[in-house]
Amino acid sequence: AAGLGAVGLLEIAFDSAGGGARVHAATALTSLSVDPAVMTAMRESGAVGRFRDCLLDGSLPPALRGVLEGLVELADGDETADRELSPPGRGRRRRRMGAGSSGGTQAARRARWRSWGAASWRAFSSPGDDTSMVPRLVVQGTDVDCVLGTIEARGSHEPGVAEAGCMAVRNFFLTAPVDETASEALLPRALSIVSDVAMAHGQIDLGTLEQALAALRAILHHKSSLASRLEGNFVSVITSDTQTGLRPIACGNRNVVYHCVSLLGSILRGASSIRDEYVNNTVSGGLVDFIMDANADDLDAQCQMEAAMDLLCFLSGSSYKSRMALLDEDLSKATSIIKAVVKAMKKYPQSAPIQGCGCMVFHNIALDNKLRTDICEEGGVGQVVSSLSILADDAQLVMRALRALSNLMGGALVGILRTIDSASIIINAMKRHPQDLCVQVEGASALWALSATRDNALNSEIVDLDGASVIASAMSQFIASGKMHEKGLAAIWSLCSLVSNEAKETVGRVAINPVVNGLAASVCSDQVVSNGLGCLKCLSTISAIRTLLEESGSIDLVYSCLWIHLQNHSVVQSGLAALCNITINTEANEVMLISEDELAIIVHIMRYHQNVQQVQGNAIQVLKNFTFSPENLAIMGNDPHLPELIRSAKATHRICFQGRADDLLQLLPDRLQ
Repeated sequence: AAGLGAVGLLEIAFDSAGGGARVHAATALTSLSVDPAVMTAMRESGAVGRFRDCLLDGSLPPALRGVLEGLVELADGDETADRELSPPGRGRRRRRMGAGSSGGTQAARRARWRSWGAASWRAFSSPGDDTSMVPRLVVQGTDVDCVLGTIEARGSHEPGVAEAGCMAVRNFFLTAPVDETASEALLPRALSIVSDVAMAHGQIDLGTLEQALAALRAILHHKSSLASRLEGNFVSVITSDTQTGLRPIACGNRNVVYHCVSLLGSILRGASSIRDEYVNNTVSGGLVDFIMDANADDLDAQCQMEAAMDLLCFLSGSSYKSRMALLDEDLSKATSIIKAVVKAMKKYPQSAPIQGCGCMVFHNIALDNKLRTDICEEGGVGQVVSSLSILADDAQLVMRALRALSNLMGGALVGILRTIDSASIIINAMKRHPQDLCVQVEGASALWALSATRDNALNSEIVDLDGASVIASAMSQFIASGKMHEKGLAAIWSLCSLVSNEAKETVGRVAINPVVNGLAASVCSDQVVSNGLGCLKCLSTISAIRTLLEESGSIDLVYSCLWIHLQNHSVVQSGLAALCNITINTEANEVMLISEDELAIIVHIMRYHQNVQQVQGNAIQVLKNFTFSPENLAIMGNDPHLPELIRSAKATHRICFQGRADDLLQLLPDRLQ
């Protein structure tokens, strides 16, 4: 009924309009003519005769001529037999001989399919330039099912049919709603038929392959889980060298490569078993060439670049094996990948997907200091910092950029880091996203890496820009996050180790409570406790901070950490070093009192780590500090094991620990007599 109602309007449009509108009107009439009642109405109205007369005009545009020839042939022929195998509205008969419009060689028939078959099928969703004059057609799933039947029956030996059919399938699935019932039957069938077309023609014909790949992407747009069915042979077709030498993912045709890249991203994400097998030099080279050859003036270039960068990001981070396959075993591909990523980031500075993927590629492939240096020399660090500045409001991008900087700092020259204002941009990024845990964790990690360059000027700049205060605020904000404490404590420890006493006091006053609270909140984490005790050791060298430590209850916390991590020699070594500073105040000529339980913890540590010289040295120094108080000396004299452990340390390590061991033995009762 809808078709009959539209026929009159379309005939008027065809007669009165010009240019592309006539093509669209004829295309719509062709699609509607699949209904016999519509075809009968067109014959009775004389429309078919007018179309036949139009074909006598030698100046008729090729696109319009192709559509009209198909429509006239459909109207004149005996379409009942061929209609079962033809796409919607394409029930033309194929003449066996002669110079008829559908006869001739396979190449000629293919050309006709391109001119009128594909143009007509595009009526599913592509009305053309002037959409105001052509009504949008509502196509049912049964129509697409008929198209799929035609492709299945004739697509393997008629490339033109395959190409036009895949175009129709693509356009339908891009625009038409697909309900759950259709998705259960229609989508898998479409995927199977179109993938067969891609494998049949992909090795010899890029035109058909392009349409098949585009159709597959449209199908996966509706049901991404179907990507798991496109493994094995299909992936091999688009990634590997074929017998004909055609490499689709590196063929130079940007549309074909774009579809290959997008499909590979969908397939390999869910196919870990075959992922490493198909990541090879062809894939790596194809991606690099695709990125390097992008034309910024092309309207589709940014979408293409985003897809390529996304796949590159995924492959570089999915597994060590795929990363090495991407870079090549001797890392020969690393330089070309770095240059391609830098170029893409420079070309599209406002694209968050491109900038974010670029940052993650740098983070993933910076496996050693040489690669870090190569990335920095090609401008990678500067580009990452630039993206942080330009897209500072995008939390996801900021997180990725900060993560990349954490890995790249070790390969950057200090002068470059100063020039690009790295400290300021990192701290401002953290200030802009105070409620985002990932940004704060990666920001603290980046500041830690920046301070680890061991440049006093850079560390002083971080302190002057309130870097320690920003980290302390994040640790207080996310008190339950062990990762925040781990990175934040490491950054503060690194800062305190390399700045002046004045700057250290500034850091301590803003960070001491978050440090103690973070240490208490994650007291069971070896890494957090090690970093926290390192902070306390550095901060306790300042008299004013030592007083704050005593008031905050950090002494009891240190002993708790020592007892919980008794077996970890690096943790107890840091804890004992912190006690060496905290327990004695040389300016006030005071020493803290020790309890029997606290002394027992130190004795247990000495017994457990008898072969670790630094642990024994720190323990002996703490014990020597305690001897400045008669009360402490009395408690220490009551422990029967302490003299024996001190003698064992001397004998094992053949040193006297700067005379402290002998001093202790003289002060303690000799129980061997």
